Amino acid sequence: MNLRSKIFRELLKDVIFFGPFVFAVCVNILLWILLFFFFQPSSEFVPLHYNIYFSIDKFGAWYKIFYIPANALAILFINTILALVFYSREKVISYFFLFSSLFIQLIAFFSGSLILINI
Repeated sequence: MNLRSKIFRELLKDVIFFGPFVFAVCVNILLWILLFFFFQPSSEFVPLHYNIYFSIDKFGAWYKIFYIPANALAILFINTILALVFYSREKVISYFFLFSSLFIQLIAFFSGSLILINI
């Protein structure tokens, strides 16, 4: 058995590694679904940023609302690759990458979608 297959089997058994990754992917998928459900293509501008002092302070095209989950997905992808690279050397660092990507997914979900959907 080579080293890569051994590390891969260990990854699948490691709940601390695999759990945040799966939960982050599910949150990102839910974010995409919510935004596709609430924002259909139109020629009207949609609110892109909400400020507690001035209410809505930025408008834009409807497709720009999908920058939030796209950026969160890119961060999830990069953090997962970094977690895989560091897993065999230092597991704590790989856990940090995965939990930080989960935290970013939750921030994107709550701040990005729920606030904009409720406007």
